[in-house]
Amino acid sequence: MCGINFNGMSNASLGVSPQWRWSWPALCGEEGFQIWSSRRHDLGICFQQLCLHIPFLVILAVLSAYYFGRQEGFVTRGKTQLIAIKIRSVLVFCLAVLPIIQIYIDMNEGDGTIQNISFFLSAVQAIAWFTHFIYNLGLKKRLGKSPRGPICMCVTWSFLFALSAICLRSHYLVYKYSFKPNYSVQLAYGFSIFFFIAQIGYALTLIPSEGSTTYFNFSNRYEEISESQALLSQNAYARFTEEGDPTYLGIAMEDVNLMSKLLFYWVNPLIDKGFQGQLSSADDLYDLPLTLSCGYNSAKLHKHFRPRRKSICLRDQTAPSISTSDTIAPDVSFLNVKENNATLLKALHRSFWVPFYSIGILKLIADCSGFAGPLLLNKLVSFIEDKSEDIKWGYIYAAGLMSCTMLASLCDSYFNFLMAVLGLRMRGAVVTTIYRKTLTVSSSVLNSEFSVGEIVNFMSTDTDRIVNSCPSFHSLWSIPFQLAVTLYLLYSLVGVSFVAGVVFSVILIPVNKVIANKIGQLSTKLMEQKDSRVRVITEVLRGMKAIKLYVWEQHFMRIITKIRDQELKYLKWRKYLDALCVYFWATTPVLISIFTFGTYVLLGNKLTAATVFTGIALLNMLISPLNAFPWVLNGLTEAWVSIKRIQRLMNLPDLDLEKFYSQRLLEEHDLQTDAIIINGSFSWRRELSAEEKTAPSCAEREKIGKGKG
Repeated sequence: MCGINFNGMSNASLGVSPQWRWSWPALCGEEGFQIWSSRRHDLGICFQQLCLHIPFLVILAVLSAYYFGRQEGFVTRGKTQLIAIKIRSVLVFCLAVLPIIQIYIDMNEGDGTIQNISFFLSAVQAIAWFTHFIYNLGLKKRLGKSPRGPICMCVTWSFLFALSAICLRSHYLVYKYSFKPNYSVQLAYGFSIFFFIAQIGYALTLIPSEGSTTYFNFSNRYEEISESQALLSQNAYARFTEEGDPTYLGIAMEDVNLMSKLLFYWVNPLIDKGFQGQLSSADDLYDLPLTLSCGYNSAKLHKHFRPRRKSICLRDQTAPSISTSDTIAPDVSFLNVKENNATLLKALHRSFWVPFYSIGILKLIADCSGFAGPLLLNKLVSFIEDKSEDIKWGYIYAAGLMSCTMLASLCDSYFNFLMAVLGLRMRGAVVTTIYRKTLTVSSSVLNSEFSVGEIVNFMSTDTDRIVNSCPSFHSLWSIPFQLAVTLYLLYSLVGVSFVAGVVFSVILIPVNKVIANKIGQLSTKLMEQKDSRVRVITEVLRGMKAIKLYVWEQHFMRIITKIRDQELKYLKWRKYLDALCVYFWATTPVLISIFTFGTYVLLGNKLTAATVFTGIALLNMLISPLNAFPWVLNGLTEAWVSIKRIQRLMNLPDLDLEKFYSQRLLEEHDLQTDAIIINGSFSWRRELSAEEKTAPSCAEREKIGKGKG
C-alpha cells in the first residue's frame, strides 16, 4: 500500500541499518498527500480520505458493534418508527455495497491506475457501514425509546454527513478543473453523488420521534403481580406475565426485515430456545399470525359455499286430525332445507388461488436458473480448454454458475416453504369445514350416510392427500417445461442423437400412466376397506360391555382381521407398483445416457470435455422430472378421489336453524319453514290429565307457542 525502498543488500550484510522512505505517491497517487490544494482551493482528496473519513468510519464501526452487543433497553416501537428504521437499514446496506461496486467498475472499466488509498477506504467503508447495518437491525427492538439511537451515534453520523458533503464538493472541483477527466474521475464524482443522496435519505429517517414506543421492563413486570397484592386493586389493568417473559418469541415472521425472511434468520430465536432446552410445550413456540389461523381460513372457505334451497317432501300430507274433548290435534307443516351448490374444489380455488398461483412464479424462476447451470458449465469448460481467452471471462462464468445455483436453491427453498404454509392454511380450512358440516346436517341423515370412522378419515387421510397434491399441481406443468427445455438444449449440443433418449422417454409415458391409474384404483379400494375397518372398530368400542358380556371377542376379531387382510392386500399391490416406479427412477437416466451418447458416437461425432460434462448435466436434469412424473400423477389421482369422497359429505342438505325461531312462523304458512306445531302438547313417560293440559294461561301459551317444539 505504501512504497518502502531499500538501498541494497550489501549495506545490510555490512551491518548498516537499511534506509527507507515513505512514498506518498504510491499511496495517494500523483497528487500526493496535500492538506490543502492551492489549485482547487480545497482540502486534499487523500487528506480527507486518510485523516477524516477513515477515523470517523472506524469510530462508527466500533460504536455500532458496541451498541449492538448491549442487551438492554428492550422496547416496542410504533409503526412509523419501524418503517423509518427499515428504510434506514436499506440505505445503510446500500452505503456498504456502493464502495465495492465502485472499485469493481473502476478495475474493469477504468483507464488508469487505482490508488491504494481507494482500496483501503473502500474496505473500511464496507466494513463500517455493514456493521452499522447490523446495529440498525437491533435498534428495532432495543437500545432505548428513541428510533434515532444513542446520542453519540447520532453525533458520529453527523460528522460523516458533513464529510460526505465536503467529499462531493471536492470531487466536483476535481472533475471541473481536469482538462480531460478520465473514467475514474467521472466514476468517483458520480458515486459521491450517490453517497450524498443516501446520506440525505438517512437524515430523513431521523425525523420520527419516540411516538408510541414503550419499554419492556421484565423485572418490574414480574414484580407487579404477587401473592401479597390485592386481587381487586385500584389499577384497572394488570399486565400478564407472558408479556414480560424474556423467552417469549412473539408472532412468527412479525416485524422481520427482508434479509431475515430471505435467509430464514427469524428462526434463530426458536433454534436457540430449543438448544437451551426451553421447548416443553406448544406455548413455547411462535404464535401463529392471523392468516394461518383456522378461524380466518375456514371463514374464507365457508364464504364460497353458497347455499341454495331444495324442497324435500318429508311427508305427503300432514298428520290426520285427532279430535278429542280434552285436546286439539296439532297442525304440523314441513318445509324444505338448504344444500350447497359449490364444490369443494371450486371453493378451495376461489379462496386460495392468488397465493397458490403466485408461488408458481418461484418454481418457474428456479427451473430457469437450473437451465442456466449447464450452459455456464459449457462455457467454463470451453474457457479452460481455450488458453487464449481473457481470464476475466473465467471469473464471470464461475460467478454466474454460483449465482444461478444459489438463486435456484433459494427459489426452490422458498417454494417448498410457502407451499407448506399454504398447505397448513388449506388443512385448517378443510378440517374446520368438515367439522362445521357435521354440525349443520341432521344427525339422522348424517348417520345414515356416513360412519364416525369415515368422517375421521375425511379429516385425516383425505385432507392430507388434498394438501399434498398442491406441489404436484405445479409439478404437472413444471415437468413438461423442464423436459422440453432440457431436450432442446440436448439437441443443440448433440444434434439428432438426443432422439434416442426421447424415444425411450416417450415409451415410458404410457407405462407411467398405466401405473398411476392402477395406483389410483388400489388407493380407492384401500380407503374403502380402511373406512370399513374403522367403522367396525368404532362399533366395537361403543358396545364393549355387550361384547364382553356375551363373549363375542373372537367373532369381532375375525371380522376385523378379515377386513384388515383385504386392506393389506390392496396395500401390498400398491407397494409393488411403488417399487416398480423406483426401478424406473434408478434405470431411466442411465439408459437415456447410454442411448444418447452411443448414438452420438455412432454417427461419427467426437466427444469433447465440454460436450460430455454439459451432456451429463443436462441428462441429470432429466432424472427428477422423469422419475417424479408417476408420483405426481399418483398424488393428483389420490387427491381427486379424496375430493370426491369429501364432496359426498358436502352435498348433504343443511338445516336452516335460523328459521326455526322466526317470529312469523305462526303467521305465515309456506314452504320456508321446516315444521310448525300449533297447539301441541308434549309429555314424558305419562299422559297429562285434562287439568294439567289446561293449566297454563293464555298468555303463557302464546309465549310458549312462539318457540319451536
